[in-house]
Amino acid sequence: MTRIATSMISQNALFDLQRSQRTMYEASTKASSQNTASDMFGYGTKTQTLVSSQRLVARLENRITRDQELGARMTIQDTSLQQASEMMANLRATITEAVGLGSGSVVNDSMKQAFAGVRDAFNANINGRYLFAGTLNDQAPIQVGSLAELGATAAVDDAFVQGAIAQEVKIDAVQTVKLAPLATQAAESSLDALRSMQVFSDSIGGFGDPMTDAQKDFLKSMLTQLDTANADLIAAQGANGQAQGQIDSAIERQTNQLNSLNNSIGETVNVDLAEVALQLNQAQLSYEASASIFNTLRGLTLLNVL
Repeated sequence: MTRIATSMISQNALFDLQRSQRTMYEASTKASSQNTASDMFGYGTKTQTLVSSQRLVARLENRITRDQELGARMTIQDTSLQQASEMMANLRATITEAVGLGSGSVVNDSMKQAFAGVRDAFNANINGRYLFAGTLNDQAPIQVGSLAELGATAAVDDAFVQGAIAQEVKIDAVQTVKLAPLATQAAESSLDALRSMQVFSDSIGGFGDPMTDAQKDFLKSMLTQLDTANADLIAAQGANGQAQGQIDSAIERQTNQLNSLNNSIGETVNVDLAEVALQLNQAQLSYEASASIFNTLRGLTLLNVL
């Protein structure tokens, strides 16, 4: 014959109460954290996949941030190249007008302005790092400070820091882009034209008003060289724009990958709030019922039960 004790009944009620407390705590934790598990161990066989996915998320976020910074740099470079191109185009227009009028009164000043514009454009920097200096980006690529200094050089190469290599950077897992054209390449034809004009100007004591036929003939001969210089600047700006487009595409592509990956992770770790709310409500009802039974049984004796 099985013996029944009051303590056995109370013990079973206590176990039910503790189980209800645990269930309610787990449901409450899920509701507050909105995660299906409190740590990685709680995801079981999905843990390894989840860890790998989170690492990939971190890499994508870092790449997107870096590419956005590169995009900002490309915008600055585009502005600089546009400035240089406009200054050289203005110089050509001034020369054409001067030859037509036979007056060189504004040519010398226009030459100085063009040089300053090109120099400042290609010596642009961010936090002391020169954008068009390649691997030697701790030095301004154009070293001469004035048109007079440029005219005094033995060759146009002497105006630049030599030996730099164009920098390339990865914008995603496989694709690389050139950060910027080298000043020694993109600005060489501009400074070469300006140097030739300054050397001639020094030899005649400056373009006069009125200009001599020799002065006008020289300026006419420079138009083709100025066209070449401007074409080089426009080509550099086009290459910069192409790199900008590649960076923008990489940002968009990696952002889509990131969103897809986050959605996949969310399906594993995020709880269904409606379901959790139902579980929490059921757990609370179960706890209240268990607590009521336990409190009732604490006041009973076996005689009451029988």
